[in-house]
Amino acid sequence: MIGKINISPVLSDVLTLVLDEAIRIAAVERINDILYAASSASGESHGMCTTLVAAVVTGDTVVIVHVGDSKGFLILDGKIVFATTDHCIQVPKFDSEAKRFLTQSLGAQQRIVPSAVELRLEDGDISALCTDGLSDSLPLGEIIATSMADDPAAASANLVTAVQDQGGTDGVSVIVARVSAKDTVNL
Repeated sequence: MIGKINISPVLSDVLTLVLDEAIRIAAVERINDILYAASSASGESHGMCTTLVAAVVTGDTVVIVHVGDSKGFLILDGKIVFATTDHCIQVPKFDSEAKRFLTQSLGAQQRIVPSAVELRLEDGDISALCTDGLSDSLPLGEIIATSMADDPAAASANLVTAVQDQGGTDGVSVIVARVSAKDTVNL
């Protein structure tokens, strides 16, 4: 029941998911408002911006919200399934590799349109959230193998170390989580 209206359990579940997603997107938009105000002011924060990827697990469902080129993905049966698509464009260059430009980031523009995706989790699934400092530096095969071979905390640390060992120049952050039983996620 919502308010004084009787609705079916299925419709109630759908409305809950829609409202949950709207709340998550509204939270990201609020974060952008705060960062945009700081970025627009004079001082050391002037011109700052960042990307974001966040996940909320509820039961056997994960909702991943993102802005920019930080990534959220699942590893299912040893294969990577991207849950996010970068907010960027590729601009070809004649004399070198194409250059990538963000179309959205927190703090850079007043209005953003966060992306959200909902995925069903099963026992043994692995989820990873990472900055482009990781996904641009390591082959997906290495990310998959490392995430599957180690416990989640060790996998996260080993992926960061692998990027550093290669001389990565961009900041790198990663969280690996494994669903170990229904309604349980280990980080």
